[in-house]
Amino acid sequence: MKRNFTATGPVQVDIRFEDGLCEISPRTGTEIGVEVEPFTVNNENDRKAADSISIEFMNDVLSITPEKKNPLQKLTTIHSGKVRIAISIPNNSSVSLDTSSGALNVSDGVIADLSVDSGSGDITVAHAAGDLRIRNSSGHIKFGQVDSSLQIDTGSSSATIEQALGDVKMETSSGDLTIGVAAGKVQFNSGSGEVKISEAHGKSINVKTSSGNISVGVPQHIMVYTNIKSANGLITGDLVNNGPDTPSESDTLKISVDTASGNTDVHRIAASKN
Repeated sequence: MKRNFTATGPVQVDIRFEDGLCEISPRTGTEIGVEVEPFTVNNENDRKAADSISIEFMNDVLSITPEKKNPLQKLTTIHSGKVRIAISIPNNSSVSLDTSSGALNVSDGVIADLSVDSGSGDITVAHAAGDLRIRNSSGHIKFGQVDSSLQIDTGSSSATIEQALGDVKMETSSGDLTIGVAAGKVQFNSGSGEVKISEAHGKSINVKTSSGNISVGVPQHIMVYTNIKSANGLITGDLVNNGPDTPSESDTLKISVDTASGNTDVHRIAASKN
């Protein structure tokens, strides 16, 4: 099934499906393209799941959802098969996804806001300019560049962010958080998750975990204030009093760690060229 539309600019995309893969390609221009097909062509359940999907575009809202049985009923239970959904949309469009175990892959261009409610699917996004909210049970989460805020609520998913320019908040039972460059605030609460930040130059990092290790790299020009509590873990690295003599407010990083048995290492690095 293929559908094409023309928008007036960025759009809102609402997607709901049970299982499979949704690939989104933000592009320059105002053209919209949607293709829905069975994940495996010769699988009967996959074909039924694909046939049940409805595609509608009205008032700059693109909806890709299961069809209703009748106008008085809510959305029907989706067929148990897997589907493959390919969508091209204008850059800076916003996306909302609701899926049980489907994966999401947003490549190439830029999306604005993103909201995901998922059971166990992987989430990969190249570049997001708006606010992001991810809620899932499991599955890996990977972002390239995040310009604004990111909130993750998960059971056991691990998250990787190459460049976090806004604030990051993650609540997890056992997932890990890895950030290349953290320019905003970072808050991480976990039962046994680990945190690794290669380069931190935001306002604050707050970590609370029972048994995860924490590693934070800080550029030479930034003063670091730390409050680290660990019952059994080791505390290593350059922690305080080796920044500039009179650091500016924008160059002061506060690191707070509360862990039962995790090791904490805060160390100096050479500033990146970014």
